[in-house]
Formats: sequence, structure tokens, C-alpha cells
Amino acid sequence: HAQTVRLDHAHPELLKVRQALVAFQEHIRNKMERRHQRLSRPGPLKRAESLEVASDNNLCLVLDEKAIEYCATLCADVLTAVSHACFSVVACRARKDQKAQMLNLIKLGVPGSCTLAIGDGANDVAMIKAANVGIGVIGREGMEAVNNSDFAIGQFRFLRSLLLVHG
Repeated sequence: HAQTVRLDHAHPELLKVRQALVAFQEHIRNKMERRHQRLSRPGPLKRAESLEVASDNNLCLVLDEKAIEYCATLCADVLTAVSHACFSVVACRARKDQKAQMLNLIKLGVPGSCTLAIGDGANDVAMIKAANVGIGVIGREGMEAVNNSDFAIGQFRFLRSLLLVHG
């Protein structure tokens, strides 16, 4: 708690981020409760209800180094709940330990999730190993990512074909 107060005073914008995450978590919790009530009702779903349930997860959460450090350290449960409500979570410009930390947080906190890590250097090895599926990109930074990945591609532009063809 003392660490949270110090961070809130040092970086007032982080308090707004945490408050927004908590508000979004509450919104998602209410939405999930309504969805559960509809799905647990006897009888088939109406067409409009089934479309609403199917289209709920169209959100993407993008986090950078500071957001990961703040959220994963001080409100990991909120981050997990928000991540659970999203179709995808992207960690960008993060430290190598944070990339693996985010993958483990998602794998443990979001049941049924499938994690994908894409990296092109030795700094991405921990992330690639932590993921369910790891993709190494052959590049200037060496072959460490490729040697520790499930799939290897020659350039980032080949990623689209890999995902569209192989899923």
C-alpha cells in the first residue's frame, strides 16, 4: 500500500490509469454476470443474444514497459480481469523479464488462453519459452530466438502468411 501511495504521488497519471482499469474491471464483471445469467437460463438463446455473447471480446489491450511494471506489480488481479475480457493483449517496448511476466500472468489468470510470442533476438528467448507458441524471426540479432522457438520465419512480413495458413 505504501508503494502504491508513493507511486501515485510521484506519477499522478498512474492513479488515473489504475482508476480506469478498476472501472473497466467492474464493467467487465457486470457484463460477464449478465452473460452468465443469459446463458444459464433454460431454453435456447435468441439470435440477438447469441450475437451479443459472440461479439463481446473485440477489445485489444496494449501495454508498454511502465504500464506493465505498474499494473503487474500493484494490481495484477485487475490486469488479469481486464486481459480476460480482451481478445488480445500486446506488450510492446517492454523489458525481457516483463514480456515473460505478462505471458505467465495471462496463461495462469485467463483459463483457456493461448499465448503467442514473436521475437528476433536473445532478449526475447524467455518470452518465447514462456509462450504456448513461440515464433523466432531470423535477423541481425542472431539465432537465439530462432533456436528456442517453435516456428522460424525469415522476416516479420512472413508472419501474416504463417498465421493465416497455419492458424
